[in-house]
Amino acid sequence: MKLAGIFIALTLALTGVANAEIKEKGGYIGGSLGYGGYKDGNFDGYAKDRDAVYYGIYGGYKFMKYFALEGRITNMGEYDLQEPGDGPESKIRYDALTINGVGILPLGSSNWELMGQLGIGNGRYKVTGEEYADGNETIYSIGAGVRWTPTPGFTTQFSLDGYKIRLREGTLPEESFSTKLGEARLAFQWNF
Repeated sequence: MKLAGIFIALTLALTGVANAEIKEKGGYIGGSLGYGGYKDGNFDGYAKDRDAVYYGIYGGYKFMKYFALEGRITNMGEYDLQEPGDGPESKIRYDALTINGVGILPLGSSNWELMGQLGIGNGRYKVTGEEYADGNETIYSIGAGVRWTPTPGFTTQFSLDGYKIRLREGTLPEESFSTKLGEARLAFQWNF
């Protein structure tokens, strides 16, 4: 919610900026800050925090006004875990490297656009204190949001993004479990 408030405040502060034409093609780079959490089927009953700050960098190329392809590196936070009954404490951390297809829907002649993304990539997880729980697996992402471009060289966006990764305890399929992560994301990008 704090990120949504920041986005709205920034938008209101910049409403005096004249409408600029949005580039239909070109590259871009940016950074993001988010707040989110995770849910999984393996650590039920463990004492843990489920919320963390997310941050990342991304870059891509807009091939037309309706589609872009981008790569993202996202740190999805570190969470505290404790086994039931005053068991040992540990931490789990998630990171992702994804490639995302971004669909864009311009809202008339304004500088506003709706956007949605689908992605796939490499998800990395690391649990301190648990030997079995370090690894790399396929991660999937999905998200939707709104973008505003006050000048041709700068875009800001607010989106809700979700991720899904399957973590493996062993070599058999029944020894694996799904983890879902989600974030409210505020991003700023430079268009060139």
